[in-house]
Amino acid sequence: MKIKIEISILLLLLICATELYADINITNFKDGETVNYSLILLKGKTDKKIKVVSHKNSFVSIKREDFRVLVELVPGSNEILLKSRSGIASLNVRYEPVNKKKKLVACYFIAKDGDTEYQTIKNIKEFLWREKIQMSLKLMQSFLAEDMYSGGFGRKTFHFLADANNDPEVKLIKMDLSTEALQSMKQMDLYDAFKQCLKRQVMFDRKNHIYIAIPSFTRDKKAHIALGGSYLAAYSSIALQCWPDSMKNIKKYFKSNRKLPRYMYQYNHRKTLSTQGGGTIGGMLHEVGHCFKLKHVGSKLSIMRRGFENFYSSFFLNGMNEASFEEQRNILAKSEWVY
Repeated sequence: MKIKIEISILLLLLICATELYADINITNFKDGETVNYSLILLKGKTDKKIKVVSHKNSFVSIKREDFRVLVELVPGSNEILLKSRSGIASLNVRYEPVNKKKKLVACYFIAKDGDTEYQTIKNIKEFLWREKIQMSLKLMQSFLAEDMYSGGFGRKTFHFLADANNDPEVKLIKMDLSTEALQSMKQMDLYDAFKQCLKRQVMFDRKNHIYIAIPSFTRDKKAHIALGGSYLAAYSSIALQCWPDSMKNIKKYFKSNRKLPRYMYQYNHRKTLSTQGGGTIGGMLHEVGHCFKLKHVGSKLSIMRRGFENFYSSFFLNGMNEASFEEQRNILAKSEWVY
């Protein structure tokens, strides 16, 4: 009789626990998984508002019953706690950084007579170029990992040259040409100038590095560039102001409908802070894709066509269809740069 009562109590507790967590269902991660990159994207279903209570560096987006959660992991074991009004869901993910030779290296180029300031809508006191580039690279890395996973290839992604905190290291490089000379160049000439400048750097290693060149001196579409191939992807800083500089500012930049002045965007569908920011980070990933030997193929949602405009919809649920590398994930799965 006592055994039957104890079994009944256990079943009751199990039912209660199931009800407690029923409103938070993580669909793309299982407890105990290991990743080799720090910024992970959780996807799932919920019927209530949720928040991350275990990690300060996090971001939550909810639309109807779907949710997206970005969490910045620390090396080792991470217990992620998602809280709603009815309970807490727990997920344990282990982050093990890797240190292989094949890496992406971010470079911020300034003119001989220039500085690190980039074009902005209004005067600002602090130019967070390093933080904005770092955050964008992490988002690109996380996007690729999740896209590869959804294609059945596991969470393979690219990796970048990292600093002591495992954040992307952004190299500051001064060119030997003036602002006027650089701004007068056509795209291909500017691309070649970046190559020549990189070859003079001590860290230059075209066999093991793919470089991402971002010029600080883009102004009013002068020195605008969007090219990629071989060991160099170059993308202008025309939208650098529109890129988030931290996790807490992702919503500010990816949700904002603030209209930009005409000189701050190239296309009419990028008139706002969010569309210009999200579209250009995706555009930079598109150029990196060319360095991975990817071509302009696929549907309209392919990153390698115009799908890069939808890049930010993977993190911020805005009603747009999500982008993907689609069938070219087969190429990425075999790439020495993606592991």
